[in-house]
Amino acid sequence: MNQYIITYFCINKSIGNVMKFILKTILIIVSFLLLHVSCADKDLNKGGKTDDDPNSPVTTQNYISYLYNYSSENTNNTVEISIITDGAIQTTKDLDLTIPPLKYNKSWLFMLTQDDCKQAAYCRTWAAINGRPISSFVDSTNYYYDVEQLAADDLPPNSYYLGKTLGSSDGCGNEVRFHFTTTLSPESDFMNATTSVNKGFTNNYYRFFMKSGLRWNNVKEMLNFGTGIAFHDMNTTSTQNTDSILKHYQIAQDSILKNLPGRGAKMLAEPNGNKTYVAAANSFPDIQTLTAQSGAVELYPFQTTTDL
Repeated sequence: MNQYIITYFCINKSIGNVMKFILKTILIIVSFLLLHVSCADKDLNKGGKTDDDPNSPVTTQNYISYLYNYSSENTNNTVEISIITDGAIQTTKDLDLTIPPLKYNKSWLFMLTQDDCKQAAYCRTWAAINGRPISSFVDSTNYYYDVEQLAADDLPPNSYYLGKTLGSSDGCGNEVRFHFTTTLSPESDFMNATTSVNKGFTNNYYRFFMKSGLRWNNVKEMLNFGTGIAFHDMNTTSTQNTDSILKHYQIAQDSILKNLPGRGAKMLAEPNGNKTYVAAANSFPDIQTLTAQSGAVELYPFQTTTDL
């Protein structure tokens, strides 16, 4: 079952036009997801056919994916700060250095996590936020597309644009695009699935039928625009066994690092309210942030004085 973990905090201040637009766009995105995304691996409206149908010819496409080289970044840096005074301070006893608590400079904080590693996270949620075409719903059939098809302008019929992006100002006139988080399924073969590109072919649209989930190339493009990634379901039948889930966390992380060099996952979106995943996450140091469907600690802006 698809789940959308939506967390929002409101302060008693009037929401300006920008925030009204953000809220409206978020509602449009969530409405799309709730109406058109199911847990089925195939589009049942067309007899269960997928984009691999032999009647949908495949053309060669030369798309080359790009991913920022996270592995080249410096890690575990040490910063030394030198303070030069006018001589009035004679001893270090007069100095008291502290790190200020986390603050927010916005009156409204909204976070969105989309579960189940679904293709809609790319061609609907990400697309709507970043001003890309939104895949369509035609004649009771949902259509989806992949990054290779977008690059070739090979899109489902009746795809359309919202005409705006979703973001906020950094205070200096620059747009900061809204970043959501999608979960991955790193142990699943469908993330390595191929896609068909055949611009102009209209005899059928099997190539736009829903795949089993997100593909690595789609995820790479999303990461380039700031989308976050998270763990969710693990490929184990022992879902009540902490040791099994812990083992699969490492397998999943290894797969993520292989396909997204230098970029691992640090977040868990608890699946199906299963607290065994939370218990295993507490023993897996890579996971530093968790979201849960119940039993979690609530955090509020301007009231958080400890390390998140």
